[in-house]
Order: sequence, then C-alpha cells, then structure tokens
Amino acid sequence: MGMKAITDGEFRRDYFHLDFLKELARVSVSGAIDANPNGKAAEDGFTTPILSVTGKLKHVKDIQVTDLKFLKMVVSHT
Repeated sequence: MGMKAITDGEFRRDYFHLDFLKELARVSVSGAIDANPNGKAAEDGFTTPILSVTGKLKHVKDIQVTDLKFLKMVVSHT
C-alpha cells in the first residue's frame, strides 16, 4: 500500500495529555492507572491518575523531544 509509519502506536504512553502535563513545573500526579485514591477500583480495575496544580505553571524542560528522536530513529525519511 505504500503507507509509512508515523507513530509507534502510543504504546509507550499513559495518556498523551498526562505525559505532557506532568512534565510542567508545579504539576503533581497522584494515583495510578491501577490505584484508585478513594480505595474503590472500577469494575475493570481502571482508574485515572489525578493531576493537581500546586503553583504557577512553568515550562522548564523539553517535553516529548525524546519521543520525536525515537520516531525519527525508527522511520525512514524517504
């Protein structure tokens, strides 16, 4: 078909927005996909992490540049 890959299928992510937002200064993440902070798991065991803003947000480092470098490494540029 001539289609070329443009993504790794998101297999290395939790959530796109979470992977981005948790890298901002003054964002804290509590809970996890398999840990519900109120002690009650969903029927399928899935719960979402909780983001909290603890102060003025600040972009202090590159975000997802490593993802781009990985993609460029595994995909041809032809």
